[in-house]
Amino acid sequence: MSFAAPSPEMPAVSRSPDLDTETVMFLMTEKCNLNCIYCYEAGRHKNPMSAEAIRNVIVQHMNRPGPANLSIDFFGGEPFLEFETIRAVVEWFHERDWPKGHRFTISTNGTLLNDEIKAWLAKWHRCVVPMLSLDGAPEAHNRNRSNSYDKIAPHIPFLRQYWPTQSFKMTIGPDTIGDVAAGVKHIHGLGMPVEASVIFEDVWGDAAERRSHLKTYEAQLRELVDFYAANPDLAVPQIVNRSIGALFVTREKGERWCGAGKYMSCYTPDGASYPCHRFAPLCSRRPAVDPYAEAVGERAASANCPGCALLGICPTCQGFNWEQNGDVDVRTDFHCAFFKLEVLATAKLTLKRLAGRMAILDADPDLATKVLGLKMLMDTDLHASVYAVQ
Repeated sequence: MSFAAPSPEMPAVSRSPDLDTETVMFLMTEKCNLNCIYCYEAGRHKNPMSAEAIRNVIVQHMNRPGPANLSIDFFGGEPFLEFETIRAVVEWFHERDWPKGHRFTISTNGTLLNDEIKAWLAKWHRCVVPMLSLDGAPEAHNRNRSNSYDKIAPHIPFLRQYWPTQSFKMTIGPDTIGDVAAGVKHIHGLGMPVEASVIFEDVWGDAAERRSHLKTYEAQLRELVDFYAANPDLAVPQIVNRSIGALFVTREKGERWCGAGKYMSCYTPDGASYPCHRFAPLCSRRPAVDPYAEAVGERAASANCPGCALLGICPTCQGFNWEQNGDVDVRTDFHCAFFKLEVLATAKLTLKRLAGRMAILDADPDLATKVLGLKMLMDTDLHASVYAVQ
């Protein structure tokens, strides 16, 4: 997704990997019209966020030094419950000139879209992006998300028309882990890319249940590796496209997985600011405004973490780390074995795609070195460690 430029005369600014973007999230409302089985949002209060409060925060962030782009994210609850406020803010914003590039995103379950909202979104589609959660094929989605598939399906052609490259968000939990491959293929069949992720929380049961889920997930990933190898033009989700190239790059000391607390902030209806939504009272049993005061940068909690070759690319949620361990840098590891399977699947897909293309490797010694590294990864005890579940 591109950013709208500071003025109409300037070309749009693309989001870059150097974090030249600050993200400001607004918890528009804590109310939601669904009751998803994996939802981590706990406290629910009725007061929505006001347009005036949002405008004041935007002015503040637009005028402070820092990244050249500002991503303004409307979050919830279900933010379209407060559509009139969103509309007022976006239209107010475009009556003024700003010193930074910008975009608006709206994280939504899609069930409240109607003709009025869609007409407005179409008008502003170049800088306002609805980000839909769709958990795969109808049966799996309905299992997770309150039987809402039929309320979303009529709007998918509209989303495809205006935002064809915006991935649908697919959440993987224990109730749908056996439907991952079918769900990914279903979303591609709708003409949309997909980004899937395994739940970070401790939802995977005891050791025997976890091993069963891992075996199921491994089979699902194997199916996806074959699918994407046969369909090289499709955008590949991160579950089979992990950044394994970064394993061969020296990692900066103290570097964190995301921009929470540095390039990201979240504002709640009561006016408080948090490093991201996972530190806010709605989403955490241990809310915190400044959890970084004593953080030192990437300490590892689990006995599985120290010395792990994948530590530099392993996703971790600082907010969930804080909730569980009281330290943003002490990692949880409920997702660890699932991530290892994703890395192995990524290596398999990469090698499949490079098979028979030795001329490319001969011409690129650096790539050849990385491929050798992938083969070494495949030959390690990484796979065995997946099932060493305590």
